[in-house]
Amino acid sequence: MSNSFTDTPLNTLYLAAEQGNREAQYQLGLKYLTGDGVPHSLIQATQWFHTAAEFGQPDAQYQLGLRYEQGAGVPQNSQQAWQWLMKAADGGQPDAQRKVEADNLERNRKFVEL
Repeated sequence: MSNSFTDTPLNTLYLAAEQGNREAQYQLGLKYLTGDGVPHSLIQATQWFHTAAEFGQPDAQYQLGLRYEQGAGVPQNSQQAWQWLMKAADGGQPDAQRKVEADNLERNRKFVEL
């Protein structure tokens, strides 16, 4: 999903994020995830993703779902992972939609094998 904060200076990004801009919050999460201009921190990345996800940002919801699935920056929690991945998919996030569809197909395959 596109946003206007990709090339925004860090101080401006922080200000927008602190003021509740979910796109800026998501971009800060990415910066901490990759160490782009800030120290790499899965915990900080996850906190920013969570903030943006709570405001309905689908890319942040997807990233948060992955963090819970992998136990990266938060304790691993399959139920939380699925919840956030479903929200992201419902919000139109294409990677989340593919992941949810693939997981559903796998579950159906396992059910049929029983």
